[in-house]
Amino acid sequence: LAEVAEQSIADYHTHMEAVDYPRALEAVWTLISRTNKYIDETAPWVLAKDEALRDQLASVMSHLAASLRVVAHLIEPFMMETSRAVLTQLGLAEVASLENLSLADFPAGVTVVAKGTPIFPRLDMEEEIAYIKEQMEGNKPAVEKEWNPDEVELKLNKEEIKFEDFDKV
Repeated sequence: LAEVAEQSIADYHTHMEAVDYPRALEAVWTLISRTNKYIDETAPWVLAKDEALRDQLASVMSHLAASLRVVAHLIEPFMMETSRAVLTQLGLAEVASLENLSLADFPAGVTVVAKGTPIFPRLDMEEEIAYIKEQMEGNKPAVEKEWNPDEVELKLNKEEIKFEDFDKV
């Protein structure tokens, strides 16, 4: 995780300096993907069930918190509110300098919020479908009746003139 984090940070800086934002975000996603894999590999939910593995759990959780901190700092130029929300839930209100950002720099003595509000809450699919359908109802075109040229009443602003008169103009 540490190697991927350091490489992702370096790649991020390279792409940001080149004003290549999509690739900078790819570097962030590389770290996010590796962090997700780290969660699968270490299975903190299993470690939490065994008192003998509490030290190992603490190590895993500190690595995850450090990774989240790095991700939060890297996404700050793109998602300011989200970045600050993540940092707040990690117990970190400051925005660190990106120049010396490292996975190993997680401040000591920080109390991570025990239970924060979801930053990206799960959506209820049925509720979302109903909302989308409701919004689409308002966008339906009015039912057009069939056009009948005999029903159209022409309203001319000026009197009709003969061609000879028009030719004089």
